Amino acid sequence: MLAAAFRVLHIKAFLEVNGPLPESLKTKMQSLQKEPSPELMQEIERCDEYQSFMNAYSEYKEDTLSGKYGSTAQFWMIYIHLIDTYLRFNRASRTNDFELFVFSLGEMIPIFFATSRNNYSKWMVRYHLNLLNIDSTHPGVKETLASGALSVRRSDKSFSRTFVDQTLEAQCSTGIAAFSTSDSARRRWMLTKAARSGIVGSLLEKAGLKTKEDVSKSLKPYRKKKDNDDLQKLIDGIQNTMNPFQQLPEPYLYCITSGKEVDELVKEDLLNCREKGETWQK
Repeated sequence: MLAAAFRVLHIKAFLEVNGPLPESLKTKMQSLQKEPSPELMQEIERCDEYQSFMNAYSEYKEDTLSGKYGSTAQFWMIYIHLIDTYLRFNRASRTNDFELFVFSLGEMIPIFFATSRNNYSKWMVRYHLNLLNIDSTHPGVKETLASGALSVRRSDKSFSRTFVDQTLEAQCSTGIAAFSTSDSARRRWMLTKAARSGIVGSLLEKAGLKTKEDVSKSLKPYRKKKDNDDLQKLIDGIQNTMNPFQQLPEPYLYCITSGKEVDELVKEDLLNCREKGETWQK
């Protein structure tokens, strides 16, 4: 949510520099906000005004990332970029998107190197290389993973899948911890877990205790209102202290809560973490 707040502030700064949205595009986006639909979103994305706006914003974003508008703005744009990388990885898990999973891993590896995550950086390079070469080393496995074997969905809700290893870890922490030292007990648990879950689910449904899972809690009206209110509070808080996208371009990196200047060595490390990580990765 913090990244969303900074993204809103960055777009507002862009609109102040490049002028407001065209009225026709603004009207369409307001309609999309009131009644979201894939068809209207696709219509907006195809129109020339939207494409021109996004091209101009992409250039503005790259200028911010390069430090043209100051080091503090650059740092928070790097932060937004890192959160986007995580969200893509999370989406790959929730939708079983194998291609997005491999791409996201490649984006994350330099960060593991830059932040001294030794095991992740060392073994993730090998793991990523294995995935890139999976067609030649293990023909057919890619199709199996892409068809649904990459992640597990334990409910009827869409966008709710979890990577297989995370699912097993959750089960181990709650289901077999008491007898994890017994090989025979673990084998019986693995063989009967699916059947037991099916029996329990059937009994709950017959007893009228199984609730219908139609939509994620985060999409319910009360949750959307709460999230929007919290987002606005974050935006107001940043604007009341230091909005990094409305400051004069300066080479100094400031803490937005205290206004203090960050040490030069710390600043250099934070702003160049990805470049350093890519160098060490190579």
